Amino acid sequence: LIPTLALAQNHVRVQKDNTPTQVTTTSPVEKNLVIPERRPLYFFSDHGLTYGARLLSEEKYASALQSFQRVLDVNPRNIDALTGIGAVYLGMDQTKPAGDYIRKALARDNKHIGANYLYGRYYIAIDRIDLALDQLTVLNMLCGTKYKCSEALALEGDLHTAQKK
Repeated sequence: LIPTLALAQNHVRVQKDNTPTQVTTTSPVEKNLVIPERRPLYFFSDHGLTYGARLLSEEKYASALQSFQRVLDVNPRNIDALTGIGAVYLGMDQTKPAGDYIRKALARDNKHIGANYLYGRYYIAIDRIDLALDQLTVLNMLCGTKYKCSEALALEGDLHTAQKK
């Protein structure tokens, strides 16, 4: 059995004439209860992935890179952070490190939708449309072809734009 603590110290008791009465109780356990210090509002359980993604969408690449790197400092195997760093380098038009980080993410999980999408974008960036089409096939296998995921639709659009050039 797991003991539970009643943290609410104020209770309302209804008397026989239906009038509420405020009753305050403090158990011996509650007197010794140590409440941890409040965490700051910017603390997230993802250690900065959300913040890094927001910076990436705002095209603040240097700050996003630092945020994703801090996530890797806490968890060096974090696939989303590796993918985020790959996206940052793609945004900065640095295809070599982008490809390296995306491949690291795919080596850890070859079914990661975001990493597969970015790998397709990477192939478009290095003018390998044939390989980007293969990556679209992988995304369609992962997401399904009847109801495509947003990443597959986005890669289709990117490929369509790249083929027009």
